[in-house]
Amino acid sequence: LRSDAIRPEFKFLTCTLLAGHGQWALVASHMESLLDTVATAAAVRLAVHAWYHTGAFDRIPKALDEYVDCFPGKRVPHELKRLRTYAAVRHGDLPTALPLATELAAASGEATDQTFLIDLLINFGDIERAVPLVRGLLSQQGWKPQQMLRWVPALATQAPELARLMVQKAVELNPDPAEAGFWVDWSYRLGLDDVA
Repeated sequence: LRSDAIRPEFKFLTCTLLAGHGQWALVASHMESLLDTVATAAAVRLAVHAWYHTGAFDRIPKALDEYVDCFPGKRVPHELKRLRTYAAVRHGDLPTALPLATELAAASGEATDQTFLIDLLINFGDIERAVPLVRGLLSQQGWKPQQMLRWVPALATQAPELARLMVQKAVELNPDPAEAGFWVDWSYRLGLDDVA
């Protein structure tokens, strides 16, 4: 792979195969030189994944900004925006991650991106912005009590009516008996004695 005699498309193919076998460190070590010769959306995608898996989080935004022209319509796919956001969080840069997560949740509309944004907002202490997002998610089908579990304590003080609604919904969905103590405790704390 280090030889300059290897044609770029073969180098890309080799790196793709290595990535498929989890050899991210080896792949990451070749990404900058590969991007210099093979600047395609697939090469950028491979580079972002390699850098994410090896903890080279600072390279991800630079590559996505520099090679945005490689993507159709000059739009970075949600998958790579998601990795950029996760990388900012893992790099400890919450002020950068929050606007990225907000944009991603709005653009993708996916529940996983919305829950990630809610988690960030709650961890950032911005319960006020999290509340309407939680309300929106609760109206969607397919929620399980375990998924609501993590937000109840954070919402209980600033949005007790929403926390009560979450506990009521969770109890209606027959939560796992292992979590019953949590739901009973929060039912009493939130004045839902009849539910407990």
